[in-house]
Amino acid sequence: MLNGGRIAVFMPAYNAARTLQPIYADIRKDIVDTIILGDDFSSDNTVNISRELVIELLLPTENRGYGANQKTCCLTALLLRISRWRNLRPHEVFR
Repeated sequence: MLNGGRIAVFMPAYNAARTLQPIYADIRKDIVDTIILGDDFSSDNTVNISRELVIELLLPTENRGYGANQKTCCLTALLLRISRWRNLRPHEVFR
């Protein structure tokens, strides 16, 4: 939580097994309430690593492309009733 507002980090991903752990480690968990990975039908170990890190997952049944994955993340934010949409600067979310 930051300034009284809940913060959710959405990470669109495709075959991100190599980079997922370092990015996750840099997220400021002291202010981030929820981390959600929108996997776009990866063929590597992205989903298993996400589960090990206890990241919530959005899993499609097929690869729909980067734009569709971003839309899914945004729609999920609306469904979670995030009251304010604000893009934080990287230094606000990452160490």
